[in-house]
Amino acid sequence: MKKLGNNALLILFCIGIIVGLILPRWFSVNSNLDFSILNIRSFRQYIVVETDYSSVLRSAVRSRLTLMLLLFFSCYTAAGFWILASTYLVMGLFLGLLSVLSVVQMQYWGIVFLLCAIFPQWLLYGMAGIRLGAFMEKRKNRMALCNGNAISSYNLKTFLDFLTILVITCGGIACEVYVNPWLLRYFLNFYLGNLA
Repeated sequence: MKKLGNNALLILFCIGIIVGLILPRWFSVNSNLDFSILNIRSFRQYIVVETDYSSVLRSAVRSRLTLMLLLFFSCYTAAGFWILASTYLVMGLFLGLLSVLSVVQMQYWGIVFLLCAIFPQWLLYGMAGIRLGAFMEKRKNRMALCNGNAISSYNLKTFLDFLTILVITCGGIACEVYVNPWLLRYFLNFYLGNLA
């Protein structure tokens, strides 16, 4: 059952990516559009402006930890799977849309830009998402075996699962705040140098 649940989440993520890749075509997006966040002026500003790491860290901690906590505690509800599934679907949709828009704006450089924009934090967030799916299935199976009565070893395992997901999410936040801007700046310097 656990494998089936995780496979269903992965399938929904892939469906989200496919819909995100197709959606702009339905709205006739073409290469003449100038996306405000993916144009050369925005890239030059991003390189020049100093990053306020404390502000970015506060924002990332607030949004990412809030989402992680909501998803974790939703695993205790009857709708837990559907909440997690819709999150996977939306994240896939976002990734597909970002892929199309970056390729439309930057041609083949858009693929490299996308990798630099989501790496390495999405690897860690993805691991946290997989752990959440596994936790939800384990919780469902444990409660079925215990007839709804949690035992002390169950509480310890739940705490360890929560701690693991929290540490992975915090690692993703640290990468997003401190590693990703450096990687993105390095790529944009290279990209803008090739345009000149």
